[in-house]
Amino acid sequence: MLSVNIVAENPDNPVLWEISHAEVYTNSKTIKIYQILQKIEKRECDLELIFWYQESIFDVITKLIYSKIITALQQGTSKPGEIVKSIQKCIELPTDVTDSFTSQTYDTDEINKPIKKITDLRDSITNIILETDNSTENQNVSKFNEFTKYINSNTYDLDCVLFRSLNFYA
Repeated sequence: MLSVNIVAENPDNPVLWEISHAEVYTNSKTIKIYQILQKIEKRECDLELIFWYQESIFDVITKLIYSKIITALQQGTSKPGEIVKSIQKCIELPTDVTDSFTSQTYDTDEINKPIKKITDLRDSITNIILETDNSTENQNVSKFNEFTKYINSNTYDLDCVLFRSLNFYA
């Protein structure tokens, strides 16, 4: 329920580090995801914080996936069709984006349209600040395939978070 497998204070895994060190903006201040989990584990919170934490985890992962898709497309490290297949378990891209990925040829204009759409989607998640947005040269950042492989291997935790978040707000 708390996604403790994908949040850790000092993880050696770059995927865990990226998720754990993302910050959630609230009431004119920010708090790192791992710090929220620490408060929950110490029982220094109420039930509302637990649900807010779960929603925040999902927002962090979604924003990170969008960022990694953009980077993979810009650098040409992943083919658009491979991207769509690898994220199906994590998030659902809008139809107009996935439709643009079905083309067999990808010129610059064809790639720039979905990049723009995905950038807009990423930027619409305003409550999350990623450490990697201001990444330093020394920071070890996961690649798109590494990130989605790890996230997909923890699908049960993510499904639980999403399910509980949706039920809370229903």
